[in-house]
Amino acid sequence: MTVGPGVVNLSISEKVRPNCYHFVPDPLVNNLPGVKLVPSTESNWCCGSAGIYNLLQPELAGDLLRRKIDSVRETLEFNPTAITLVTGNPGCLYQIRASIREAKLPLGVIHPAVYLTERLQG
Repeated sequence: MTVGPGVVNLSISEKVRPNCYHFVPDPLVNNLPGVKLVPSTESNWCCGSAGIYNLLQPELAGDLLRRKIDSVRETLEFNPTAITLVTGNPGCLYQIRASIREAKLPLGVIHPAVYLTERLQG
């Protein structure tokens, strides 16, 4: 995925347990030239991946994922120029990316390290 100037980011920085964060380096991303970081609605809600939770409890995980995708859709309604969703958790990244593709939302999903590397390499 190539990211260019003027990108608006959609950040998913979920907190699923008091000691477990899906790290998105908001200050780093937000200080890049031409970048606006937009927190998603309900960013504190889990996407249902949660390690192997989506394998052990597929129906419940599916409910969580649908709610997460609905919140992404809602965030996009208020921020239609958002083109990249940044999340630091690999399970969330793959699960959300697959659902966004299935929903045909105009949004790329990328890890913050990859995003920062691509932005800094220009």
